[in-house]
Amino acid sequence: MTSIPRVAPPNTARLPAAVAAARHRAMRTFVQTVTHQVTVWRRRACTRRQLRNMDERLLRDIGLSRELARDEGDKPFWLP
Repeated sequence: MTSIPRVAPPNTARLPAAVAAARHRAMRTFVQTVTHQVTVWRRRACTRRQLRNMDERLLRDIGLSRELARDEGDKPFWLP
């Protein structure tokens, strides 16, 4: 008959520090993701506001009609 080898229990003293480090990394990643998304939204809102305020000459220079500029400028900031 074979015996089952005994395995030492995991070092539980290090577990809380490892969990805390993982939680810290997750929170940092979350904050960075949210910060990036808010930056994208602000840039998009600003760009669309500028597009709505362009005169006909500027729109013609970039190859857009007034209708296309208005349609793009009227989109909410969260839509790409």
